[in-house]
Amino acid sequence: MEGWRAPVKYMAMLYLTGLIGLLENRPNSLAAVYSAEEIIELTGARVAVGMVPDEAGEVATDTRSELSGSWFVALVGKTFDGHDFIGEAFSAGALGCIVADRPSYPIAATSFPLLAVDDTEEALAVLARNWRRRTRKKLVLVAATDLSTVSPLAQSMYEALDRSLIQTAATVSASNDFSAPTSTEAPARGPHFSTQFSLDPAAAFPPSNPLFCGEETAQSVLSNWKLNTSDILGRFLNLPDEVEYLVADFSPLPLDRAVWLIEALSPNALLIGEDSFAYARMSTQAPDVLSLQEQMVEAMAKVKGKAFTDSETLAERLQIELIASASEQTAYQSVLEQLGL
Repeated sequence: MEGWRAPVKYMAMLYLTGLIGLLENRPNSLAAVYSAEEIIELTGARVAVGMVPDEAGEVATDTRSELSGSWFVALVGKTFDGHDFIGEAFSAGALGCIVADRPSYPIAATSFPLLAVDDTEEALAVLARNWRRRTRKKLVLVAATDLSTVSPLAQSMYEALDRSLIQTAATVSASNDFSAPTSTEAPARGPHFSTQFSLDPAAAFPPSNPLFCGEETAQSVLSNWKLNTSDILGRFLNLPDEVEYLVADFSPLPLDRAVWLIEALSPNALLIGEDSFAYARMSTQAPDVLSLQEQMVEAMAKVKGKAFTDSETLAERLQIELIASASEQTAYQSVLEQLGL
């Protein structure tokens, strides 16, 4: 009897810590993973074609990425239709596809599951919103000032976070619920390893997963979120579990989807600078920047996050907290406190 108790106890421990996924051939990153039943329950999808698999998989939005064992979301853009790539997703070993509800589809195989929803981007947001509630990640959005360079406010915010993580001895909760209180018995944060920003969307989180350096675990990331809406949602869903803190240089395309993304991702903090979205002021297609900033602050209050600014003018106009100058010792302290640091 004793011979089998130890393995059973060990398996139970793996399950409770979420590592059982490794034994189910899930990726080591422990990104968002969903079964067909979960997708159907969360999005109201129907099985339009094929058979529902028992396996769970990650979520992918690009057939050029690794699709083996993943759910491919067939998004529709101005110049493309993801439904045209259902066959490629099947050939690449995808678990199935999340598709828009249509009378017919280019069927890759009669057994290949297609889960039909009213709107695939909305379904992607539902999954991201659900995953946000299930993780302990802390998310800071910094309204971008430029599309071609790293926003100074994002860079300085990240450096302040990086310094704080190196200095703090705080622990993280063993719970997978990000809202769970920290415990002195929880595992220590461990050696800090940061991952710097990349303006190349494909390089920000390449398949090789650069977020490990020996035994050191990545804890914070400064990333480029000057991407289209669905790419931002996909980027969030595929964040490795080890990334606890994310500072995103934020400017979604189109810009008027910023409020919608805030409501989907519930960031802990939003930073708005005097020059945030300044590049869009001359565009006839962009929303009114001042009105957009007001709506973003309202959305932050709705998701129980907090907005900050380094501009006295914006602090007064938007009625949000003024943070100290980046050159001051106390810069970003109130933002770090909002993150629990």
